[in-house]
Amino acid sequence: MENSNTQNAIFTTNFKAGQRMFYLDMREAKNNSKYLKITERKFTEDGDFENHGIMIFEQDFEKLSKAISEAMSKVDFKEVAKKESKKTGSEFPNQGLKWSEEDEVKLEKLFKKGNSIEAMMKVFGRSEKGITSRLEKLELIEA
Repeated sequence: MENSNTQNAIFTTNFKAGQRMFYLDMREAKNNSKYLKITERKFTEDGDFENHGIMIFEQDFEKLSKAISEAMSKVDFKEVAKKESKKTGSEFPNQGLKWSEEDEVKLEKLFKKGNSIEAMMKVFGRSEKGITSRLEKLELIEA
């Protein structure tokens, strides 16, 4: 990026989604107002890339947040993970998903009943590391 663009950067992050990269840059304008610049970089068939961007200004941040939350509430992330695991062949369809309070309560009960890590891995569709790290967070085992 050009130096003038990085001077007003407050926070920058990015993520890859298939053949696309998304960049999120929180910036400050000369008048001290904040804005979010979202850029999609898409690679083209000829090996080049094209960028598409939008800017959202601070007076609209709350509207954006509410709209994203509303949209995300319509997605069953466990179902998405199951579909992805079928694509990738993962035996842990819930790996990387947020633990629900209900699942944490169930994990604690199963652990206190003496169920093995392997058995809990099957119940929750998570790796050994996922189970043990959650048991550590719940202070049921030591790190």
